[in-house]
Amino acid sequence: MVAGKLCRFSTDEKYAYFSTIIQSDEVLKSELQFSSLNNLHIWVNSVYVDMIEKQKYAWYDFNRNTEHAGRSVFINLKEGDNRILILVEGANYSGDGFYSHIKRQ
Repeated sequence: MVAGKLCRFSTDEKYAYFSTIIQSDEVLKSELQFSSLNNLHIWVNSVYVDMIEKQKYAWYDFNRNTEHAGRSVFINLKEGDNRILILVEGANYSGDGFYSHIKRQ
């Protein structure tokens, strides 16, 4: 799983930003997988990648259970530190918020 920290949020405007650093020993393409109750916008190394649409349920086992499949985007990791920034829209955090997993290609 990918773990991160809350770096900015607004309860009035219903958004939150989560940030994490993923280290890579080489340049490679990876699949960043999500299960989310909120719309997510993803940036990698300050470059906007894509948006993940919210799902009806957020499943913790989405990356192992095909009945709970999530959604994913493909990202390019550089050698060294890679900053991942996720904007969470909707403030639906009490119902599990989102889960994330990185699958290296």
